[in-house]
Amino acid sequence: MRKLIYFIFASVAVLVFVQCSDWTEMENKFTEPVNINSEDYYRALREYKKQIILFVLDGIAIGRGQVTI
Repeated sequence: MRKLIYFIFASVAVLVFVQCSDWTEMENKFTEPVNINSEDYYRALREYKKQIILFVLDGIAIGRGQVTI
């Protein structure tokens, strides 16, 4: 019985130390540089602002530019 408890404790300890290795790395995962001043960014932003976005509050949907009840 005592060997079983030691085995379970050792297994859990190994799993805990193996799981923690990813979040300690300081390197950035994104390799593509973010350039928010490019024309593609502004074009995508203008397209996004043209969309109608609905907010639902207590059964009333309110959109930008129009009100839908």
